[in-house]
Amino acid sequence: MNYEKQSRKNKLKIEVQKLLQKRLFQKFIDRRYVLLFDTLLGTLSALLVGLCVGWVAPASFIDKSYFTITIGVAFISTLLTTYLFRTYKQAFRFSSLDISTRTFWYTVCNTLSVGILSTTILLLVNAEVNLKVLLLHSLLFFLLFFIVFFFMTVLSRACFIILARWGTAGDPTTTKVTTFVVIYGTNEESVALANLLERNRNYNVVGFCSQRRHESTFTIAGKPILYVSSQKDVAILIKRYGVRAIIFSNKDDLFAERNGLVEVCLALGVSAMLAPEIEKTTPTLLAEQGVRHINIEDLLLRDEIKLDMTPVKQLYTGKTILVTGAAGSIGSEIARQVAGLDIKHLVLFDNAETPLHNIRLELQKKFPNLQFSPIIGDVRSKERVDMVFRRFHPHIVLHAAAYKHVPLMEENPCEAILVNCMGTQNIADHCLKYGVEKMVMISTDKAVNPTNVMGATKRSAEMYVQALGHAIEEGKIEGKTIFLTTRFGNVLGSQGSVFHLFREQIANGGPITVTHPDITRYFMSIREACRLVLQASALGDTTRIFVFEMGEPHKIVDLARNMIRLARLIPDEQIKIEYTGLRPGEKIYEEVLDSHEHTIPTKLPKIRMAMVRPNDFDPIAAQFEELKKRSYNVDIIGSVAAIKALVPEYRSNNSEFEKLDKPCPDKETK
Repeated sequence: MNYEKQSRKNKLKIEVQKLLQKRLFQKFIDRRYVLLFDTLLGTLSALLVGLCVGWVAPASFIDKSYFTITIGVAFISTLLTTYLFRTYKQAFRFSSLDISTRTFWYTVCNTLSVGILSTTILLLVNAEVNLKVLLLHSLLFFLLFFIVFFFMTVLSRACFIILARWGTAGDPTTTKVTTFVVIYGTNEESVALANLLERNRNYNVVGFCSQRRHESTFTIAGKPILYVSSQKDVAILIKRYGVRAIIFSNKDDLFAERNGLVEVCLALGVSAMLAPEIEKTTPTLLAEQGVRHINIEDLLLRDEIKLDMTPVKQLYTGKTILVTGAAGSIGSEIARQVAGLDIKHLVLFDNAETPLHNIRLELQKKFPNLQFSPIIGDVRSKERVDMVFRRFHPHIVLHAAAYKHVPLMEENPCEAILVNCMGTQNIADHCLKYGVEKMVMISTDKAVNPTNVMGATKRSAEMYVQALGHAIEEGKIEGKTIFLTTRFGNVLGSQGSVFHLFREQIANGGPITVTHPDITRYFMSIREACRLVLQASALGDTTRIFVFEMGEPHKIVDLARNMIRLARLIPDEQIKIEYTGLRPGEKIYEEVLDSHEHTIPTKLPKIRMAMVRPNDFDPIAAQFEELKKRSYNVDIIGSVAAIKALVPEYRSNNSEFEKLDKPCPDKETK
């Protein structure tokens, strides 16, 4: 019996909720109902106060015109005041029970307007009324009307909020937590973002923030402009408005504030968020994708220059392209970008089975009409490389195959030499043999004044392909291949990146390990680096080394602290940072040019051409043979000594191979 009674109650409750959602609620209480209700509330308040005043006012003062004027003025004034203050637009189901500043001033302004207008009209229609009595009546009316109207407004708001939450209890969007946010900037993008977020129940836009003080006196789209320039101002936003996030409408503003407002927000526990591109965003898309928390890459990446891909497309269209190291971070991204250039055939060459299989599946899905061939092979194998060139006859070779991890190569120098030096030599020689139009070698900033085996092997490879290219241009060697080298720093998201390590360490509760407090590095996105590689391949018509503009270097320890803050944790408290000391061969500072090199600009702003010291091919070829012999024999000391002879600027740092360096009285640690 009790069960049936309870079941009937539940069914009744559900039916009432459905009725409320259908007739009264949609996404929120219909604004027309709220506007009408507030108007009637003001009218009722005036009537009640009028009756109270009638008890104490003289009989001659109270007549039919008194009530008519008071009620009529209250109706019109409340209607206009409600409309001006936009109080009817409140989304009650997402509101708090706190009394807002807007509600207070709304009641004050309505009280003044009703009181002043009704008093003035009464004085005009009844000239015989005692002025002193009228003033006393006005003061009493002001006081009582404010108390009654304010109390009834607050009570009605509380009832609306409770009713709205109960009436929409079956709506899954009500379970989502509303976050109070401010939008950075006062431009059109910011306003457009605010309008889009008005339809998103996850966020409540408090206002816009600006660092221009004079703008704080204005409002945009009904939202105030809040002056924010310091940590104190952000703290006020948190305390006064409950702000938990600042949302940037574009990457330009985010990057400009990475060392300013963003750092302040992160230090105070306020999230920094980035919206999708406004021009490409719809309310539906915003609801699906939403705004996202920024990551460390957002703070490091610079704005990518809009590059003209026409020369690149002209160069690559209808040609066979060979990418070595195609399963690696750089090689796979190059393969993706080349796949979209209307090429004839793409050859992917790598010795890593599973990653090569993965890139194969990806290209099959994204480019179903692309002709490509994944080839398992080692760049050290002359026979395998020759088979690839003989079978496919590539027009352009993009050589990304290399060993790159500094500490590991310091422990395995012979393998580093065989892959990075002999592998590059093998590819370059076959480019010459089969008449390849261009070979583009992917180098690194670690090749400049190297302090480790990896950097020295990459510099040696640079020297070989450059010397071979110059020998062809001078007519010493017969051939037509143009040899280009691209040199840039670290790329974000690459395999084995320090950011992957830091994320794992944060997830495990710390500590984060940094080798040295002063260590700095340049960073570039993989996508941008590979686009610039393709651009450089279209620039060069003679043997050249192209250097990419890397922006400002970043301290690794600062990046670690920011990553901790982005995880909404406190550096040095919740997550410790430990210094482990420089690893063998590790530099504190990286550089893209040595002291004997300089650059000249190209027609692309982010690519410069390095004026590198020329080298004769024959001596370098002879030294490469010596390197090959020692490395195949696993003569570790002899191999490193040979490469130091080939690259005189190579001086080991924090390594067992320092003993092979010749004394240098003015040696500087890089």
